[in-house]
Amino acid sequence: MDLTFSLMTTIEVLGFLQGVILGTVLLIANFDRSKSKLFLAIFILTYALGLFPGIVTELGFMTSYFDGAFEIVNMSWLFFPLFYGYVQNVSILSEKIEWWPLRLGIGLMLLEMISFFVLKDYSYQLTAYILNLIFYVIFDLIIAFKIIWFVRRHVKELKNQYSSIENRELLWARNFALIGIGYTFVASLVTIFFTEDIFYFTLSVINILLLYWVSLRGIFQQKVIPVIAEKALKKNLSTESRNEKEIGSSTTILESEMNSVISGAKNYLIQTEVYTKPDLTIRDVSTALDIHSRHLSSCINQCLKINFNAFINNFRIEKAKAMLKEKKFSHLSVEGIGLEVGFKSRSTFYAAFKRETGTTPSEYRRKNSN
Repeated sequence: MDLTFSLMTTIEVLGFLQGVILGTVLLIANFDRSKSKLFLAIFILTYALGLFPGIVTELGFMTSYFDGAFEIVNMSWLFFPLFYGYVQNVSILSEKIEWWPLRLGIGLMLLEMISFFVLKDYSYQLTAYILNLIFYVIFDLIIAFKIIWFVRRHVKELKNQYSSIENRELLWARNFALIGIGYTFVASLVTIFFTEDIFYFTLSVINILLLYWVSLRGIFQQKVIPVIAEKALKKNLSTESRNEKEIGSSTTILESEMNSVISGAKNYLIQTEVYTKPDLTIRDVSTALDIHSRHLSSCINQCLKINFNAFINNFRIEKAKAMLKEKKFSHLSVEGIGLEVGFKSRSTFYAAFKRETGTTPSEYRRKNSN
């Protein structure tokens, strides 16, 4: 048999091998039996296996060794459900995993396979193919938006617990879902309306790059550990959604009590300057005040109308403003001052400072230096 290797086939083979190797290594190296790593490994393997039918078709194996039904094993039904499972497991919102997207994806994949086995007539197969494509796009949209919404909730709760959220936000996962939505639409249109190789080549390159990118980001993404106990966290989330002055199921915090808690927290932060600790958490502060983390979080949310992250950053910005004004700190760069007051990066410092003051730290120093 004459095997012809095109550039597209070479790229897909490399992507396939990369995904299989990375996914297998993750499975083998998952010594701590992490659910997030397990979901990520299966997702990468499934993504890679989704390239296989196209590779064997391009190489001519399909007509020689397989019957045509092999081509309709559409692994892409499982991409977003598996990725959603990964995101749920790595998030600070360690809730009960939603299994229905994965179960539904498997069911729809099997249904698509059965339809091509049962419907012998080509016209029926074509109709079934178009219907499956429509359902696939709708299904992908639903799961992708669930991922985006979940990451949004994750970031919201993250800011209630951590003073520094860099590398914990999972924004790359949200971006993958957004890119996935666009890719699904474009790929569906190309499949129906275009036959030129250049379109398929472009989609193949994008597909491999996405696999490479999401694999690396997923491998280096650490699980975000909640510092508020899970049961307390669930109560806190339900409390915020009702927008009531109620903690748990029976305790009501009066406004004066909330102000007392906030006052105590402010005094502690000013006296100790513990806010300069980059990885300060709400548990650190609540433990020092001898109150529950959920209690303190609710007071900050309801009394000040901000989250813990913004609460701590306000103190950091005030100290940074003082340091930028004083001549004795002129030897420190703006970035150095940001690190001194507790920010982990220049970009985070600049963003928080401008949000609070309306100007950049460099401009503020130029106008106010003594």
